[in-house]
Amino acid sequence: MIITVSGPSEEIVVRQKSRVGIIWVNTAEVSLEAAPSFYAILTSAPVQQILSIDEDNRHNISSARVIRAGGGEEAVAQTQAYKDALIRIRQEMDVYQVIEGAVSIQDETLFRTSIQLPANIIEGDYHTEIFLIRGQEVVSKYTANIAVQKEGLERFLYTLAHEWALVYGIMSLLIAIFAGWLASAAFRWLKV
Repeated sequence: MIITVSGPSEEIVVRQKSRVGIIWVNTAEVSLEAAPSFYAILTSAPVQQILSIDEDNRHNISSARVIRAGGGEEAVAQTQAYKDALIRIRQEMDVYQVIEGAVSIQDETLFRTSIQLPANIIEGDYHTEIFLIRGQEVVSKYTANIAVQKEGLERFLYTLAHEWALVYGIMSLLIAIFAGWLASAAFRWLKV
């Protein structure tokens, strides 16, 4: 069994830096039409053992298959290095994950899994697909959307920063001034 969780897709520009003289500058860039902001693959066994390449191509399960580049076949072939770089960077940020063995199957009919979402996740509808696989072929597929949003203090601060930016800026400035004054007072008290 394979479960994929995909965050809202976004157009993204991937740039290549090269050394020109004594500085590093962007020398090339590729625009990718759609790249999920978050992508997780949870499996019941190692992906290579349970899924064939043809089925991956047909159902777009792996991270490399989910990212779409614009243009024709020639443009897609030229963007492979940029797609690989984007996947590597997002794996380091923990927003692209492959968690093998995370799906446990019980009584051949029930399954269970859980996933940790990173704190820097984008809110929105997350597309979830569940693939039942036999003999390295997908025999059944179920699709659902999950609404993801921040809650509590994090939600309040996010809303304040994005909808009331001036209030958020003034509040941040006041907190910084108070923290500086408090630290100064504490050092004066310790010095005495």
